[in-house]
Amino acid sequence: MDLSEEDVILDNEFFWEIKKDILFDKKSETFVDYLQKEKGKFDHPRSFYQKIFALILSLLLGFTGIGSALFAIEVIIDVFAGEFVNPDVFKGLPSEISAGLIFATSIGAFLGCILTTVTLLNRAFSTKSNWSNYHDLTLSLFKRLENADLLDNYVVFDKTNGKKRFQLKRISFDFEIDWVFPFIFDDFPPLVFELLLISFLLPFFVTTSISLFIAILSADLVYFLVMTLLILLIFFGFGQTGLAISRSWRKYSTILNTLILKQQEVIHSLILECRDDMTIIRHQNNLTRLISTHTFPIPQLIRISAIIPLLGSLVGYLVALAAVT
Repeated sequence: MDLSEEDVILDNEFFWEIKKDILFDKKSETFVDYLQKEKGKFDHPRSFYQKIFALILSLLLGFTGIGSALFAIEVIIDVFAGEFVNPDVFKGLPSEISAGLIFATSIGAFLGCILTTVTLLNRAFSTKSNWSNYHDLTLSLFKRLENADLLDNYVVFDKTNGKKRFQLKRISFDFEIDWVFPFIFDDFPPLVFELLLISFLLPFFVTTSISLFIAILSADLVYFLVMTLLILLIFFGFGQTGLAISRSWRKYSTILNTLILKQQEVIHSLILECRDDMTIIRHQNNLTRLISTHTFPIPQLIRISAIIPLLGSLVGYLVALAAVT
């Protein structure tokens, strides 16, 4: 079979937008030339003012998180001492329920603030604005393609509805999948804002849902309306972040799954054609590499920042509930 047919043809979703303040001449320059300009503009540590702002914001979040933890401890001490008093907002609720809600929310807020602080500091002091190691991988790959006179086979200049950008046309099995990240994520580190927002929304979703259920049981109309409004706002936040995460996951998953299926077809064709063993082994190694690739490889720190506050709020609620019953 013709090995040039192994590449996977992509649809029109994969674009690299041209920054408005970077000039590009499509007649005399290539995608590699443009990437060199982006690297020269963005491949620098974050500015002193950005670091100071991140440090101040991290301190505020840190103090807020510590305050939330101390408040949660105070609630537990009052519960065990039998001195817990329902706040006015929870006046109509049993003390064990309100104590659980307060404790769970405080623990969730503490974990969310601390993890957000760590992520902000990591972003400010360990990453660069609009440039990352994924961009370096992309630049290195397309330099090799340019040297092999294959650049036009994989990326072309596109101008649609006034948008100047480069369109990724196809992808090869021999490419490392990480280089495609700049084509599917809106910023770097990828999905930081979206997952940090979820880390705040998850614990409040748990506590607000419980409060809404209690409001329904108690037939308290005002309390029901307030909790319903909060739930709707939380769902709106989930919807916006979910769309961004889904869009990136869909693009990455499409490429990965298509590569795996196409690679399997190539191996079957090579076996049927009785091609040499080394060619078949190389493609089998590529298939193994693709299958072992994470389905959505965002940084571990970002992944745990979303799930830990949820677990903390659930555990906190159960602990407080057990303490008063």
